[in-house]
Amino acid sequence: MMKWIVAVIVMAGMLSGCGAKNESIYTHDQDNHGRQFVNNKVKHAWPDEEARQTDWTNQNPNFVGLSDTPPNMRTDVKKARQVIKGYTEYSPGPIWINGNTLNVTAYTNKKFGSKDAKKKAHEKLHKIILQAFPRYEVDVKIKHK
Repeated sequence: MMKWIVAVIVMAGMLSGCGAKNESIYTHDQDNHGRQFVNNKVKHAWPDEEARQTDWTNQNPNFVGLSDTPPNMRTDVKKARQVIKGYTEYSPGPIWINGNTLNVTAYTNKKFGSKDAKKKAHEKLHKIILQAFPRYEVDVKIKHK
């Protein structure tokens, strides 16, 4: 009789380890269709992190402006156009960003007398654009209108 009671208690202990409603450490992040890899739970590094980010400003010196909204590609392209209009004698052409490369095309009415003069103008424009956008690799083209 004693062996039978011990066997029942051990069996009850083993069966109770399965848990109610199939909750375990392996199923807490599953939905009806299986494993759920995306969740919307906010994990804060600090307790007051949310309070810290309400007054977040754009503090990187390489960014174009210091506004509440972070700069995007459109603001960088607009700024590149402004730099070409304001600091050179060229007119801006197509400007686009591909990855971390800023591709700039500038147009001029001026004829370059030699390849050396064109190369110097190219290097000067490259230096001006690179000063305005140090975080990009700059690819400059100067074309005749």
